[in-house]
Amino acid sequence: LSCREPLYCQPYDQLKLQVVFYQFQEGSDWFSTRSTQLAAGNVLGAYPTGEAEQRVQDRVYSPARLAALVRRQVSRGLNRYLPKEEAGLIRAVLLGDKSDISRGVSSGFARIGASHLMAVSGLHIAVLAAFVFWLVQRIPLGRWGRFLICCTGLLSYLCLIGFPASALRSALMFFLALLAKSLGHRGDTLNALGLALLVICVFRPFSGRDLGFVLSVTATVGIILLYRPVMEACTHLLSGLPGVNQLLR
Repeated sequence: LSCREPLYCQPYDQLKLQVVFYQFQEGSDWFSTRSTQLAAGNVLGAYPTGEAEQRVQDRVYSPARLAALVRRQVSRGLNRYLPKEEAGLIRAVLLGDKSDISRGVSSGFARIGASHLMAVSGLHIAVLAAFVFWLVQRIPLGRWGRFLICCTGLLSYLCLIGFPASALRSALMFFLALLAKSLGHRGDTLNALGLALLVICVFRPFSGRDLGFVLSVTATVGIILLYRPVMEACTHLLSGLPGVNQLLR
């Protein structure tokens, strides 16, 4: 739903108003506007033709509504205590909300090839997971207690950012790796990636039409398959330098 004028309502309020539906434009390439919208779960677009006739506030605090309220409060807190440009940049990096990113900042990130930093993806999940895992290692708990704390932290962040496909892929892979570690086994990264993709595509059949998700998956496949040959080649070439093996690892 796109609006020329803002709709003043709370997350998950119900609005009764007249709208006009439209189909998204189908392009010639696989990653067209319609493909991107389908990957996000949007089948049709709409815009209102008049003012809202009735507003029904949802008093039931469902998990989805609670996550939306927390997300809004975090955004408002950043806007209150930081300059507008810095607050918009932090919201983009932490929450994936790029609504207040200026064109100059966006083009600057694009020129240096770092636009992906402003899209919540597997990188964010990996950093968060590594920090939480490092933290729980210092808590006197059993392995299953640590497992539950790590999973709860990742799930809370996914709820906050709205479960984007790339972040969900990374979180599922970390969950499988942590589960294998808790069971005393060694996880298989390639199989974990395959299972994560299967789960995502069962619930989101059009995920393969999201360019960011495809790039995330192919980059992960490249890391899994190529990191060991590259490391071994570098180790062989630089074997004469002291301490190089430990540095490369």
